[in-house]
Amino acid sequence: HCMNMSNTEFKQFFNSLKSEAENYHSIQFPPPSVRNWQYVPKERKNDLVDLRNMGYRQTRQVLLSARRHLDDQEFSRVIQVIITMIVRVNICFGVSPAKKEDDWAKWASKFNSEKSDYLPAFEDEVMSYIKEFYPSKDTKTKMNNAFKKKLETIRLNQNTAKHILRVVEGLEGNPWDSYDLAKIHAEHIFPKSARNPGPWFNHQTWTDLNKIEFIKNNLGNFILLE
Repeated sequence: HCMNMSNTEFKQFFNSLKSEAENYHSIQFPPPSVRNWQYVPKERKNDLVDLRNMGYRQTRQVLLSARRHLDDQEFSRVIQVIITMIVRVNICFGVSPAKKEDDWAKWASKFNSEKSDYLPAFEDEVMSYIKEFYPSKDTKTKMNNAFKKKLETIRLNQNTAKHILRVVEGLEGNPWDSYDLAKIHAEHIFPKSARNPGPWFNHQTWTDLNKIEFIKNNLGNFILLE
């Protein structure tokens, strides 16, 4: 295919591939300040780090498509919509992102074809999907309260707890050199490795192993450490 290109066409093709590779790397490892990223808030860049650490690969095609065509402010809205859906649906209800495989592809295609004009529709579609998991919660306050109650009942791992604690504790922006697993992480207070009998059980006999595992992996058992 490349052999049939003129020098100008080949240069344009090469530059588009280079730009796409740079965007992909920046989505995976958000830059602190570069052209086309300087107006993406630090909290949204931190969301991208969390998406990577949580392993949600399906989001990348939408993020790449949106980054290709949207300005910083619009792209930031896409990040916020995606992380909101991931936390309030996939994490809270244990829904695999693969369940929306066709939708991820559709959303990416729509951003490619309609560009920023598609953003309001994207936001509406994702919000409608989130509402399916919070039936009868017809106001923002009711939905937020239901979400908070759900957080009290689910098990988390260190990467999901890290994201939620950052938001809950109001750590907007990036007070660390690098918001990444090596610099800042969520650690268990009651050790994940604790066994009964043992000193962490204070010589009590806990027979409900499910309750013990829930306590270990509940949001309240995590703390952010640097």
